[in-house]
Amino acid sequence: MGHGDGMSGLRISAVTVTPVAFADPPLLNSVGVHEPFALRAVVEVSTDDGLAGLGETYADERHRAALRAAADAIVGADAYHTEQIYRRIQATAAPETTIASGLIGDSSATDRVFSPFEVACLDIQGQAAGRPVADLLGGAVRDEVPFCGWTRTPRGPRTPRSQSPGT
Repeated sequence: MGHGDGMSGLRISAVTVTPVAFADPPLLNSVGVHEPFALRAVVEVSTDDGLAGLGETYADERHRAALRAAADAIVGADAYHTEQIYRRIQATAAPETTIASGLIGDSSATDRVFSPFEVACLDIQGQAAGRPVADLLGGAVRDEVPFCGWTRTPRGPRTPRSQSPGT
């Protein structure tokens, strides 16, 4: 029985949480001036079948502590059983972190801690099935997604710049 047959499962054998900080000058935005660095964490979930999935999230000290507790709690779980993984993370009683829930919708601390682990498990499931994750979620609804980012110019204020992927 292989990892794609739904019978053997994909047991989580290890989880690594890697904090990343990158320069992000303290510019004024809609919720005030932020810190000079953006703090993120990359979550890597590995399985006993040799697959690894990635997720990403916010990563101040309190949130990283909650991520580490969650990482320990999900070892041994089946990467297909995300509801069980959610319950294991919920049992760690993640404290309210400094992520302002109003900025990302009405979500609990458990939801915010669980999210990168769920994405990593979906990544693993897609690899095991040999399909893009979008196919696991009902299929892609578009080939491109337009977005707007801010560029910084050396002699002036930030200016909006709309792009489509690949441009």
